[in-house]
Amino acid sequence: MPRKDFEAEMTKLEKELEEFERWEAANPAAGDWASAKLAGATINSVYTGMETILEAVLKRTDLPHEQDQAYHARLIKAAATATETRDALISEALRALLDDLRGFLHMGRRLYGSEIDPDRARLVLHHAQKAAPVFRQEMALAITALEEAQAIAEAERLESRKSESHTKKRSG
Repeated sequence: MPRKDFEAEMTKLEKELEEFERWEAANPAAGDWASAKLAGATINSVYTGMETILEAVLKRTDLPHEQDQAYHARLIKAAATATETRDALISEALRALLDDLRGFLHMGRRLYGSEIDPDRARLVLHHAQKAAPVFRQEMALAITALEEAQAIAEAERLESRKSESHTKKRSG
């Protein structure tokens, strides 16, 4: 994922969290239903943004994952696992937070607002707020490492072509 796309996606998901905080401060008497419903929508937006970033980065480093019911869990696990060609993209602590967001969404998509546990929604939203800056930091480092590896590989390719061209000139 190009850095500018990463920054744009992070800005969107951080704005979602800021807007929820602004709404909550302006509507202290809104009640559990409205708060849980909006928290669920905010969690969905934030997690979806993070997953979009993970997918884009993993497309550059890993083989494609089968898109079945376990896809989202595997995506997070893959990002937290080092491979032969890259380090883990995210820490175990961040993996646990993302898994909590994913699990809430899995249930939340099947529930009406009145069925969402407001305490659980607040806890998971707190995890989203905690995860966002950690995600930004860890993924920025991962993207930097990937950019550096690509630059080195490109330099090696150019050097190899240059060497081949030089060898052909001598033998020709």
